[in-house]
Amino acid sequence: MAEKDVSILDKLGVDVGFKTTYERTITEKDINLFAEVSGDYNPVHMNEEFARKTFFKGRIAHGVIAVSLLSAAMAKLPGLVILLTHSSRFMGPVRIGDEITALAEQRGIDTTAIQQRLAQSTANRLEILSRVYDKAPESARQGIENAIENSVKKYQRALDKLKEKNATGNVTDEETVMNRIQNKIRERLQINASNGVSVNQTREQQETQDQDRNREHNP
Repeated sequence: MAEKDVSILDKLGVDVGFKTTYERTITEKDINLFAEVSGDYNPVHMNEEFARKTFFKGRIAHGVIAVSLLSAAMAKLPGLVILLTHSSRFMGPVRIGDEITALAEQRGIDTTAIQQRLAQSTANRLEILSRVYDKAPESARQGIENAIENSVKKYQRALDKLKEKNATGNVTDEETVMNRIQNKIRERLQINASNGVSVNQTREQQETQDQDRNREHNP
């Protein structure tokens, strides 16, 4: 297997199905500390007498305390693990004295969403670069052209991977993206707007052609 095909999970020796857990018994101190940190002093969490009159029939912990234990479980996974997003549904209240077990399980890597975000953000970047091109000083245009050329390639790679999965979703199609780039930039970089993306001309080839044109005008 080529090195570039080895996933981070393989490098860390983590198989799909690998699990870690974190257990904690919720205490009154936990609730009080969380209220102090978060500023959430809802009486259903802080006042037993008030809480008894609600449908909870007693004081309950902040739901986010239980959710936060997921971070502790995930931190036990090998490597650097960061919680970027999550979706929660509270099935019942957590009370003082309850023992909570948080479970983190490796269920594989789905790169589709990442590739979709990459393709769309690159498409947006191309449109912005094209807009600022004319307003930029001549000395900066070379750098903008380089950025456009690299972004086109990055967009195409991400889009190709999505097409293989039939998962382009709401990503802007390539013809629309390429047509947002000014004609003179497309011509200079040989970007084909009607038949997909084709960045075939290297910077060295372009410079050679420019030199040839200068010789024709200045024999």
